[in-house]
Amino acid sequence: MARLAVSAARALSGIHSRGVVHGRINEANVWATEDMEVEFLDLGRPPSRTGFSAAPELRSDETEPTMSSDIYSLGFVLDRLLRDLDPDAKTSESTGAAALETIRSWVADALSADPASRPALLELIASHRSEGDAKRRWTGEDTEFSPKSGAVIDGRYRLEDLIEE
Repeated sequence: MARLAVSAARALSGIHSRGVVHGRINEANVWATEDMEVEFLDLGRPPSRTGFSAAPELRSDETEPTMSSDIYSLGFVLDRLLRDLDPDAKTSESTGAAALETIRSWVADALSADPASRPALLELIASHRSEGDAKRRWTGEDTEFSPKSGAVIDGRYRLEDLIEE
């Protein structure tokens, strides 16, 4: 989970570094490769003002999507994944549990109703770097996800295929 969350934060940070706001982040258009590298689809389409992952401020037609509203939407997607984790799942190292707590904390802040108080994507990425030395990254230290049967397309799958309904 940690590897997936950090990859998503890096991918969205790359989009934002180009001055682009996604505006449509949800489980259906966030895809991951089998190596847990995240890709965002639906760039350039009109923003989504409805749906569970839309930031509260976007629910009126007067507000345009912002980088902060993208952070809210990513937080929502990650929250859904965290809720589906088996609470009794074992991690390969004790740092896996610490990594999940760091993600949970970031997600809780990302879901703030106040756009100005949402955390930066770099906070999640930086916490990944500070968890240990280069040999002990979050990769492999967290719970594995498996997409639904037949959901892998060209080595990628939608995050919604990891979430139990």
